[in-house]
Amino acid sequence: MRCEICNDEIRIIAVLPKRINIKKFSVLNENRTEKSINYLLNYNEQETMICISCMRQSKFFCQKHNQIHMGYPECTLCVKCVIEDVYHNESYYHEAVSQIFRRLPIEQLERLVDWSDWMLASDQINRDLFLSVELCIMSVRKNMKLKEIVNNMINNSIDDIIPYWY
Repeated sequence: MRCEICNDEIRIIAVLPKRINIKKFSVLNENRTEKSINYLLNYNEQETMICISCMRQSKFFCQKHNQIHMGYPECTLCVKCVIEDVYHNESYYHEAVSQIFRRLPIEQLERLVDWSDWMLASDQINRDLFLSVELCIMSVRKNMKLKEIVNNMINNSIDDIIPYWY
């Protein structure tokens, strides 16, 4: 199998999912010069198979943490970068989670707690940290300030943060 970016033989496959819209995908070729490939993936196309080398040079790879980003329909992001942001701004996120617990209607709060407990069943982190990370991810995904995310949850619904399948 060949990489769809550089056309080299693939030994380890990296997959770009169907839902990621790529307008400009830049990589450095073997001569270390930038090579841009423009294309748009839509929901009907197949996944794009690329080599690890191209993935490491793409915007879908975190150089700092040496890992591939998590993909969302709106964006991709490095979860370790998100966790660092949460730790760096711990009081800010703690206040946001506290506000949610104080102001969220009881039915929605029970649903949020139930979902977070289910998600944390096998992890060693606490609910406050988990919800802080989820709020940070949602803030990036929706391109909204944390305060807007919290107010939206309190005034409208927690459906943005809880997956539709739960």
